[in-house]
Amino acid sequence: MSLTQETQSSDMLNKLEQPYATYKDFTSARLSSTPPEQKIIPGTGPQATPPTPAQHYYIVPALYNVGTSTTKVLNDFMLEGPEMETAFGIQTKQSPSGRMESSIMCKFDMSNPDQLSFINTFDDIHKGFAGILTLIKGAVKLYNFNAQMAEATGLKNPIYKSRDELTGEVIQGRPPSIFLKLFNRGKGAMAEQTLFTGIDGKNISWNLLQNVEMKFIPLLYIKRMYVGGGKGSIQIELVSAIVTSIHARNTTTRQLSTIHRIQSQRPELADNISAQIAKLTLDRQDQLVNQSENQQQPHTPQSQSQSTFSGIEPTGQKSITISSIPDFTLSAPTRNTENHSSIQLN
Repeated sequence: MSLTQETQSSDMLNKLEQPYATYKDFTSARLSSTPPEQKIIPGTGPQATPPTPAQHYYIVPALYNVGTSTTKVLNDFMLEGPEMETAFGIQTKQSPSGRMESSIMCKFDMSNPDQLSFINTFDDIHKGFAGILTLIKGAVKLYNFNAQMAEATGLKNPIYKSRDELTGEVIQGRPPSIFLKLFNRGKGAMAEQTLFTGIDGKNISWNLLQNVEMKFIPLLYIKRMYVGGGKGSIQIELVSAIVTSIHARNTTTRQLSTIHRIQSQRPELADNISAQIAKLTLDRQDQLVNQSENQQQPHTPQSQSQSTFSGIEPTGQKSITISSIPDFTLSAPTRNTENHSSIQLN
């Protein structure tokens, strides 16, 4: 066997051991698809209640050649990306169909060369699907599609870029973003879902990945092109991810470089601040204890004074309570009138 043949054989073995593309070695020449498949939209057609004219959509499953140009090995289109970051972790919400769907939203760091390269790779993937759609646009009823104006004529790019509502131009300074859809289907032994692991290969529960800031390396399944309602989109699932960093939201500062600089220039500050925080904590605890004790002390209500018979309350004198009125009136002398009748308070 010649050296060239040995090299080609070694490259083939390496590709078979890693049967997916990466954002660094993707090429649209390896991208292809199976013929489009027509599907009936649920709730339409003769089986609907009541029966209605059938409405259709189309799916175009994607394939990727992980072999060579002469020895093709067509697989599902899997793509590994660079290390990405999410500020929210897994988010779950109800879809318009009523099903609960989970996804991870990632914003791209435009100063990160690997993430910039990933954006460019997705632009190439979008162009590759646009080329496929050009060949089948009649079959999927997207007659006015133009690959040179793919987004404007019907094929959405998976990476969202904010645009000015007036000019339509991409707004500079707004980072592009992407939603990575998770899957969770099947029951019992047939259940499967997006798999998250640490670098040790151990599984990480979805529950731990909610409301977190996380870095991870994703493996995406670029499943197919969906065409319906006069528009097309590229459907993607997150197959698995290797988590490289994770912590609860708002628990890690972005000023780490400043902290390191201050630590080297003014190392005594660390002890000073720690002592000040400890003192402040104790002071606050004492305040809380005092407040709690004041709230628990019994409150003796002051007796409300009653007005005199004339309605005037003399200050500084003991008021007459209702229970003492009979004793007071009984001890008062009676007054005779001309008809010898008496007035007595009972």
